[in-house]
Amino acid sequence: MIQRLLLISTLTFLTLFTQAETLPHKIKLNFTGPFQVPASMTFTYDDATYNLDTTVHIPFKNMHFTSKGAVNNNRLITQSFEDVRSGKPYAYANFDTAKKEIIYGRSGQVNNAKMTALAQDFFTTAWQATLNKAPITEKVQTTNGKKVYERPPFIKTGTEEAYINGKQTPITLYVSGEGDDRVELGLSPQNYYLPALIAYYEKGKRYELRLKSYQAQ
Repeated sequence: MIQRLLLISTLTFLTLFTQAETLPHKIKLNFTGPFQVPASMTFTYDDATYNLDTTVHIPFKNMHFTSKGAVNNNRLITQSFEDVRSGKPYAYANFDTAKKEIIYGRSGQVNNAKMTALAQDFFTTAWQATLNKAPITEKVQTTNGKKVYERPPFIKTGTEEAYINGKQTPITLYVSGEGDDRVELGLSPQNYYLPALIAYYEKGKRYELRLKSYQAQ
């Protein structure tokens, strides 16, 4: 009888632990960006599709990014990406996996790039790391709509402390590339491996989003 109770308790604990580690199918993240500008990101997914909606709340000039695609074997297969600023289209990318082609550009432009690896927009790449609980080890292509980058694998560089939902927690840091081509990610193992830091460099300047809070929806 005692052994049975211990078995039931153990199974219950393992079930609760698994549930706690399972990423909610819809979750909203709140970040701070450069100059403490707030940003929000909502990630929704199921066994077949995903949707990622990101807004950087710059006064009088909101930046809105949307990514949509499929989910296949725990891979986020981006199909479309759009960058809208102040309500006007700024840049885009469409991913044709059948033709192995990325069609992208600023508003009004049509550029083509050959798809040579898993291809995603930059924000989707961060969520790919969340799903895998670490960045994937192979090369990926990323785009911001203006340019397509051949991104080398991320390398773990260490840890640092962050405050998420008011609690101090460690985040694991990763970097891909060097110089202006460098991208940094920080994942929070105690919070579903959420992207706690997203940073990139452009013309010698560093731009980052730091996670402050989140809510499962």
